[in-house]
Amino acid sequence: MFERVTIETNMLFRALAIFGVVAHHADFIAFPGGAAFLLALAGYNYQRFKLKSFVRENSPWPSTARYEIRLVRPYLIVVCLFFAWKGVFQWDTLLMVSVLLGNESVTIFRLWFIQALVQATLLIAVIFSIPSVRRAAQQKGWLVALMLFAASTTLTLINRAYPDLPLIGGELTLGRWLSVVFLGWLAGEAQSRWQKAIFIAITLAYCTYFFELTSTTYWIAVGFSATVLLESFPGPQAFAALVNNVARSSYYTYLSHLAVFYVVELGLRSDSPAVWTCIAMFVGWLAWYVVEKRGVPFLAINTLRSIWSRKASARTLPER
Repeated sequence: MFERVTIETNMLFRALAIFGVVAHHADFIAFPGGAAFLLALAGYNYQRFKLKSFVRENSPWPSTARYEIRLVRPYLIVVCLFFAWKGVFQWDTLLMVSVLLGNESVTIFRLWFIQALVQATLLIAVIFSIPSVRRAAQQKGWLVALMLFAASTTLTLINRAYPDLPLIGGELTLGRWLSVVFLGWLAGEAQSRWQKAIFIAITLAYCTYFFELTSTTYWIAVGFSATVLLESFPGPQAFAALVNNVARSSYYTYLSHLAVFYVVELGLRSDSPAVWTCIAMFVGWLAWYVVEKRGVPFLAINTLRSIWSRKASARTLPER
């Protein structure tokens, strides 16, 4: 438990960010912006873990399809349950385009982050469907990342100048979230000292211009500066296990936390922000553990199998 192991800096900030999101929505800690950082961090991890598979499979679509299934499946389950409970149906919410169309959807969880992440990964797949782009990303990854970030930031500037344009106008539509994702992608390509220095300068300029001196700027600037400068650090094994579990369950925590608030308020008659936060974090981890790790079903199956084996062995033992 007290053995020292290596903790990835991005995992630490991912865990802090999802805690910040839940605590902010519970009115426990007022420090918004964690979701924007998580979106940028998704771009960072997507570059690290998916780009090689794009090249290896000679197409981005097989890897993208696997990733999209993991994102969309729990989303659709929650949305359909909400529709059945409320007796409503919203096609744009079901198809994950309500944010893109600028439509307001009242649900029991936040839509924009999940829809933006799905749309971003689909657009990345479209971009990397071009063979020359895949080759360039393999040979000159930093330059390609700079170009993608510059193009998406230009689109963000158009968002700001012409907010009424369809599909690309508004605060949470195409350009804004895509530039955040490609900022994280650029962080993944920052390897040399000069690249890291340039990335930090770009991050500071981007955040202070688009987010000003708000908590969102601190989340992104501090989180990514620490990530690119200090990729990992030593720490106690118990702390590392906590960080990794919270970080890996962040998607399920984000998906479920508002519903958990509602259930806790009705079932436990509690309006304590601290209680809401703790229970939502635990339920998000439990959902991830059951769905992704399949820990509870496998534990039950293995237990029953062990009991059955012992009974079978007892029946076949020769009598003395």
